[in-house]
Amino acid sequence: MRSEWLHAKTPVRVRHGLVTARHPLAAEAGAEVLRQGGNALDAAAAAILATGVVQPFATTIGGGGVLTAVRPDGRAYTLDYRSEAPAAATPGMYGATSAAPGLLGWSGVPGGANEIGHHAVAVPGTLPGLATAHQALGRLPWARVLAPAIALAEGGRETDWFDTLMQGTYLELLLRFPATTQTFLRDGRYPHRPPTTGPGDLFRQPRLAATLRECAEGGLGAYLNGAAGSALAEEMSAHGGLITTEDLVHYQPRSSTPHAITYRDHTVLGPAHGGLYGLLFAVFHQLDLAQHDPLSPARLHLVAEAIRRCRRIEDLHAGDRRPALWIDHSGLAGEVAASIDFRRRDDGWLKAWWTQGPAFSAPGQEQTAHVCVVDSERMMVSLTETIVDAYGSKVTTPAGMLLNNAMFAFVPVPGYPNSIAPGHRPHSNMSPLVVVDQVGRPVLAAGASGGQRISAAVAQVVAYILDHGRDPQDAVAMPRLDVIAGTVLLDDRFPQDTAAELERRGHHIERVEESLSTLHFANPAAVMCSDDGSLRAGVSPLHLTAAAGW
Repeated sequence: MRSEWLHAKTPVRVRHGLVTARHPLAAEAGAEVLRQGGNALDAAAAAILATGVVQPFATTIGGGGVLTAVRPDGRAYTLDYRSEAPAAATPGMYGATSAAPGLLGWSGVPGGANEIGHHAVAVPGTLPGLATAHQALGRLPWARVLAPAIALAEGGRETDWFDTLMQGTYLELLLRFPATTQTFLRDGRYPHRPPTTGPGDLFRQPRLAATLRECAEGGLGAYLNGAAGSALAEEMSAHGGLITTEDLVHYQPRSSTPHAITYRDHTVLGPAHGGLYGLLFAVFHQLDLAQHDPLSPARLHLVAEAIRRCRRIEDLHAGDRRPALWIDHSGLAGEVAASIDFRRRDDGWLKAWWTQGPAFSAPGQEQTAHVCVVDSERMMVSLTETIVDAYGSKVTTPAGMLLNNAMFAFVPVPGYPNSIAPGHRPHSNMSPLVVVDQVGRPVLAAGASGGQRISAAVAQVVAYILDHGRDPQDAVAMPRLDVIAGTVLLDDRFPQDTAAELERRGHHIERVEESLSTLHFANPAAVMCSDDGSLRAGVSPLHLTAAAGW
């Protein structure tokens, strides 16, 4: 025997409004906006902007995202404001003759130019996207929405243990760029220290605070024509980057009608251009997972087989398609479900897909951030943002804006749906979902951070809630699985007998431990409207993700 960690978070149950975010300060920022009379969109924007200040390795105003919102009367809205390739980008711009998919992106690019530095940066969408969504759905003045992020950047806050971990982990790369070291490292050289026997180091971002204040006072025009836009364009021009002022001006968030998937007696709404969550839900629905115990080998076998098949389809066809291939072909889910043997792993159907070509899908691990919000009127917003890799491109502008490395999420060779093209947006698994009941009222919002692991995590959490009646906190905390390259990653909280039974069914099992510093199964969160009128949240016990409400 050996001692083991036991992790838990207290369930949050409130009446008026509820926010989940990747950091407690961001969740509190969103909740305070709700208390000030803001609605769910106001609070979601405030929380994600605050996240970009306190966890810049996950998202910043130099990134992009996707959101889904549903009003109390059932009217739904999605917005795609992911980063996109600049006008000067070309399929062969990196000179790569071959590429191999890895955990974060693709090797084979000379000098890693698609990963680190100015050539890795795509046109950011965060401020245009949030401003567009706020104009469509927000209630408070734009300046009130940005106020919490400005306060956190200007006044600073105490460094926490995860800040120090991330700064130390990526120290070698951060040190390549002087503006980045001055912005994110202590004395421009060292990780900030967390509290130990005394307080932690104060982490301030005065240049970012000034940029955010300018954008708060002048709106989107101030972003394009003020310090943020000019500093970005000048940084690119000085270091051979491709983004120009014209790219920033021409960038347009894409609003659309959400994709709707029937699941049991509910409807799951989300972006039509997002990850493969829609195909997963459609397959899960036909497999009738609810008839099995949620942690039984029989159910886990079906979930693993569904994820394995859906991932292969995504590998081959993911790209800047609107809508995605699995939405275009309505019979695909039935074909996938019919190919699954309820007794054991079966590769027969998949062999046809393996002959169609090599797999080039999205990166396996994005440093994303997710926010869920429900307000007193029961409007729900689910919002996910990313700068792709931790600290994105590692490039920071003189205006304090840390930039994405979204070019890393494209296949760096021509000829694939996810290859580089001017104005295209790389495939991403961001899956901000809102579930509505039979009369169209929003009852559940869910999403996750964690790159390619997002879709599988969100689908499993929502299924735990809708199929098995689990409380959101229980559903998020329950063990899950994922499938990578034919291997089933199984949370080691499942008993050894469960792993052995899955192996007898033909699966290749790797038991992995999810700890405070890992993201094997993504980092999901959810908020839910209960029948008694209360609002409940679910957040990961292993991460700083928090819920706050009133």
